[in-house]
Amino acid sequence: MGIKLDVNNMNFSKSQKLKSKSKLFNMISLEPYMYLLPAFILFAVFTFYPFFKTIFISLTMTNSFGLPVKFIGLKNYVELIKSSEFISSIFITIEFVILTTIPTIIFSLLLALLVERKNKLNGFFETLFSMPIAISSAAGSLIWLIMLNPSSGIINYALRVNINWLSNKAFVVPIISIITIWLNLGINFIFFLTALRNMPKEVLESAAIDGVNWFQRIYNVVLPLISPTMFFVIFINLVTSFQSFTQFSVLAPAAGGASGGPTEALNVFVYKIYDDAFINNRFDIACTESVILFVIMLIVVLIQFRFEKKGVNY
Repeated sequence: MGIKLDVNNMNFSKSQKLKSKSKLFNMISLEPYMYLLPAFILFAVFTFYPFFKTIFISLTMTNSFGLPVKFIGLKNYVELIKSSEFISSIFITIEFVILTTIPTIIFSLLLALLVERKNKLNGFFETLFSMPIAISSAAGSLIWLIMLNPSSGIINYALRVNINWLSNKAFVVPIISIITIWLNLGINFIFFLTALRNMPKEVLESAAIDGVNWFQRIYNVVLPLISPTMFFVIFINLVTSFQSFTQFSVLAPAAGGASGGPTEALNVFVYKIYDDAFINNRFDIACTESVILFVIMLIVVLIQFRFEKKGVNY
């Protein structure tokens, strides 16, 4: 009497096991993406959708409510390129970026080097130099607006002059650059101070024993050691300077702009986008300017990352 095996049932059970294993494998492989799903949704709703919507609107003509009414292709871009006001805005923005980024990095690094050296007053200076972080851009701009008042401002009183600083085209961009440097100084100071305190002290001590002076140690030892932080700080300051808006929106009315709008000297890129969108109701032009600003910033960042491989030591 032989034993009969049910081959069909055995094959069915094997296929069931394989299916359950494949389902388990699929669930395991999808699990990391499930954790990232909320972040993906937020990026899609608040970053990618507005970005592509801005590109689409820049290719259309909009009504006063910002709704596209006609597809016109690249006409908005051609109109902007031919506009002398737009070209002037680019140069003013680049001037502002240079006047803010370079001095901010230099001054914050010097302050960090000053505080990094052992001193009884280090705690006081750390607090003093970090204080601008606690001040918002709007509040800081209002403080300077009061100080620069031509009739009752402390600056004119201290210098014994009577100058309307913000209405003078020669002064307005440098003054707003000084305000921006002051506002950004604290966070850059903290970045550099942290990098300096994390340096290996043995390298600096050996350089001092070899008779290397202070300036040579800074240039040949300190800067290469903190180059990753330097790269990060330059990147952040460039992006922040290109996107500066609050200082101009607070100080533009005092500079004599029509309806609070910018004068020619205050016509930086981001403020021009705001002016075209919410003052002139040209949302199509504003979106076009936003896309061009994105392209300019992308080019600057790509150039910076190109030099990152040569100038940054990890």
